[in-house]
Amino acid sequence: MGSPFGALRSWLQRPIPSLEAPPELSGARASWLGGVFVTIFGLTGLFAYAGPLGFAALVAIGGLFSLVLVKQARLPSPMIWPWMALALWAVVSMAWSPLTKDLSLAALLADFEKQTALKLVLQALLYGAFIVAAASLPQVLARRALTVLAVGLVMVAALVLVEGSYGAAIYQRLKVIFDQPIRPDLAIKNVAQATYILALFCWPVALFLSGRFAKGLSQWMIATLFIGLVAAAVQMSADAALAGLAVGLLAYCAVAMTGRLAILVLVAATTLYWVATPLLVLLAVDHGLFLRAQAVLGASWDARLDIWSFATARIMEQPLLGWGLDASRTFGNAIPLHTHDGALQVWLELGAVGALLMATAWLFLLKAIYDLVEVDRRLAAVAAASACAYLMIGAVSFGVWQEWWLALGALAFAVIVALKRVRPAAQNLWLEPSL
Repeated sequence: MGSPFGALRSWLQRPIPSLEAPPELSGARASWLGGVFVTIFGLTGLFAYAGPLGFAALVAIGGLFSLVLVKQARLPSPMIWPWMALALWAVVSMAWSPLTKDLSLAALLADFEKQTALKLVLQALLYGAFIVAAASLPQVLARRALTVLAVGLVMVAALVLVEGSYGAAIYQRLKVIFDQPIRPDLAIKNVAQATYILALFCWPVALFLSGRFAKGLSQWMIATLFIGLVAAAVQMSADAALAGLAVGLLAYCAVAMTGRLAILVLVAATTLYWVATPLLVLLAVDHGLFLRAQAVLGASWDARLDIWSFATARIMEQPLLGWGLDASRTFGNAIPLHTHDGALQVWLELGAVGALLMATAWLFLLKAIYDLVEVDRRLAAVAAASACAYLMIGAVSFGVWQEWWLALGALAFAVIVALKRVRPAAQNLWLEPSL
């Protein structure tokens, strides 16, 4: 029998069932869908700066329009199954979650805003429809939508560069104009979130810009994008954005230089992260690594290490099924809102079952990038960079079920799909809607 690594490589080399490029929409439906994507991509820059929480509603609305305009749209079953299974497992875990008071349908619908599990199911459907619709965009409309996205994000990069230099003064002034004064430290924190979004989208935007305008203008825009991101992140202490950018750069270079070998390494690394993080934390605690780290790290990381130690101890008490969805919020000051680590939160709330489902979902995502390598290596490298930046930033910054961050993941996926539509070498291997 072969090794597990060999079996995985053999599986990855199988093509995704949907191999044919999807037929494009035409006529009024194409125009309407193009308008939807131009609007959503165009608003991305505004939301990145002024209100990232709005991405959840923005992408959901895009999904609703997509369901109407792209009839019988579907993702290839291997792509959607693990995400739907994870959402449904989250629904099941409500049965033993300490936050669940009443499982009746009336009670759940009456307090729908707080029902994370039900929203996860809805998000999987709507976000999936939005991604599928991106694969049906006519090339001219996909190029138009990507153009407004790129221009908007370059403008945001220039704006946050200024904001970083002047303590988010423009943002504070805008808040005063709209009768919502804000403390300077909170203003800086809010503006800094734009750097997370730039770190996620800078790779596909840079690739698109490299062939969109005159060479000098494209280079100027790409330089503004990256310089603004780095400078603002440094000035506003957005360490997660810098980490995401660094990891993205590493992933881009690895895939660009080694192709599918790099994807195999990413598969191993992401699987290890989702499946083995509690074990790694236990080993670090047992060997005194956390104590030594706490002696030299700052207060923020000191607090994180305490949270991770506590969360891992609770995971060991309910390792298979977990404590139930959103249980992280029930441990008081020991875990403020969430574990500040995505893998530990999944383990704590959904147990080993949830961790395996999440690892499988990422496996299929990387499988799509693996297939793309032989078709368009630069786009595959960009997709890997965005995926790694998303995982890195989300892992240490937000709760794993944060709606706006999940929406940004779907939006990034849709951007990659739309970019594939306008690339000369594109043979759409990822998605195949039935029109």
